[in-house]
Amino acid sequence: MKKLLLFLIALPLTACITRPIDHSPTLSPLEQIEPKLGAVDVNISERWWTQLGDPQLDLLINEALKHSPNMTFAKLRVEATQQQVNAELATIGPNITGNAQINEQHLSKNYIYLPNMPVTTSYGSVSASLNWSLDIWGKHKKTLEAIKQDVASQEFDLAFTKLWLASTVVQAYINYDIAYQHDQIAAQGLAIQKQLSFIAKERFKAGLVNHNLLDQRQIELVNAIIAQLKTSQIIKVQQHQLAALVNQGPSWGEALKAPQIHDEVRPLPEVIPASLIARRTDLQALLKQISAAKLRVDVAKMSYLPDVNLQSLVGLQAFNLDRLLESKSRQFSVGPALSLPIFDSGAIASAISSRQIERNQVIYTYQNALLGSLKECADGILAVNTSAQNLTQASQSESQAASLYAVTQQKRLAGLVDDAALLEDQLQYLTNKQQLLDAQHQHMHDYVGLLISLGGPIETEVTH
Repeated sequence: MKKLLLFLIALPLTACITRPIDHSPTLSPLEQIEPKLGAVDVNISERWWTQLGDPQLDLLINEALKHSPNMTFAKLRVEATQQQVNAELATIGPNITGNAQINEQHLSKNYIYLPNMPVTTSYGSVSASLNWSLDIWGKHKKTLEAIKQDVASQEFDLAFTKLWLASTVVQAYINYDIAYQHDQIAAQGLAIQKQLSFIAKERFKAGLVNHNLLDQRQIELVNAIIAQLKTSQIIKVQQHQLAALVNQGPSWGEALKAPQIHDEVRPLPEVIPASLIARRTDLQALLKQISAAKLRVDVAKMSYLPDVNLQSLVGLQAFNLDRLLESKSRQFSVGPALSLPIFDSGAIASAISSRQIERNQVIYTYQNALLGSLKECADGILAVNTSAQNLTQASQSESQAASLYAVTQQKRLAGLVDDAALLEDQLQYLTNKQQLLDAQHQHMHDYVGLLISLGGPIETEVTH
């Protein structure tokens, strides 16, 4: 009843204040944007990287989550927003302020001066004032709820940062494994080229080959040396990258052991799951920002309504400090205070429009992010399927090359081919083996990319 009475009083007084027209975009449901969604969800472990089977990788990710500046920044953002909640809670409760003033004044006899009036006077006051916003319309409560939505958004950002950091370390570690495997193959290739070069020199001395073959073997040997130096350099670069991700120096990374990754990835969905929005912490963060922006629009609209505060004051006040503590110096007041905008030159309307624009921007940002996440999932599923097919083909080629090399070994034992032919087939086998390793690592890269596109492990159940 009191709210209705205040509203009826405020309505005619605010009639001359302009009100903006609201044009709010709508959030399109996921199934409307993409009708072909999978009904079966995918279960991804919170420590999904452990399926690669390398304890050193697990140690690196734990170090990164503890010491990375990105995680520290994300945690600080959460803490800063939580402090805003505490600050807003303080505005809801009563505020008591203490005041004290002592003043001594010497009057001018050439100005307004009464006869027999003391030339020097003193003044003193001591008081405590109370101001309590009654929050009749729930303005402060909605502001508080908006800030709580900000806290939830920052917490989702923290989860997204954790997922991003873990995936970045995994991708870098896969590259480290690639470099290490390439270095081993390059070392074997270099050893073979040295043997082929030696054989060519011996045959040239015996007059069995011409100078062209000798030069060709020498060129191939130099290329093998360069390739081996390059792979060794890439290993160092990847070690330095991993050290930087865990907030360590380059020498720390150079002490890393050889990677021991096992390519035992679990199956992922063939179609985009319907739970994509609930899975993606970046989308959930934007949804929380939308909720906060809508609440701030409501808060801005409440500026048209009167603010009602309960104010009181109690204290002592007197001329001449000698009388300040006398009972006659006491003063007090208590009562409501009402503040109502009548004419503001469009200030409230502009503030509302600004909040509405901020809300619309977040909505459009969410829509773009949703479309981007759908594309990432579709591309990720395609990449995983394609790399799986390439892996099958590379595995078959490697098996065939291994069989041919085994046949050549048998022929060499039987004296049907020489050492040069055996080494040539071994080089071909190493080439196919490297192609298989590259296919395996590409499949792991695509798998991790799709896992991130799906949002990683579900830590919070939130729906659209």
